[in-house]
Amino acid sequence: MCFGFSLSGEELRVTYTESSACRCTASGQEVAVDALAVRTMNFGQHWRTPGAVDEEYSLELPATYVRDFLERNLPEWRRLAQKNLYYGDRLGVALCSADWPEPKVVVTQPDRLALVFEVYERDILDIWCGAYGSGVIDCFILNTVDKVEVVGRIVRVTGRALKMPDKAAYQDI
Repeated sequence: MCFGFSLSGEELRVTYTESSACRCTASGQEVAVDALAVRTMNFGQHWRTPGAVDEEYSLELPATYVRDFLERNLPEWRRLAQKNLYYGDRLGVALCSADWPEPKVVVTQPDRLALVFEVYERDILDIWCGAYGSGVIDCFILNTVDKVEVVGRIVRVTGRALKMPDKAAYQDI
């Protein structure tokens, strides 16, 4: 079980009916979500593979999935933040100043949701797409979250990814 979810990415995605309307693009082309994987090690860092070139990706997630993730994880984060007076980070300040809103409210607020992604970006993507190394060969490896938008019932995430080369430095997978 990972962050409150006991299903794999593929099994989880079918439980959200909105996922069929979610689009994924990488390097300007529409791709299946199965063609995306999350960088297992060093997420957000530069690539170590010689000649590696970042590609832009866009991934749409059902807002209900993000809300469910937050419902499973924000209460514990809040409890620890209040216990340890851990309000100094940007997410703590934003949530405390809003009197600790419920996840269903946070998922509709782009500014606060972007802060949630600063803390949980890799985990949210990893659960939905899967981590690289789970048998995926021909894929784009997601490495950053640069922008988070709320568009109706969809949360759109954009960032940088690497088209998996034949040989990659072990730190890149």
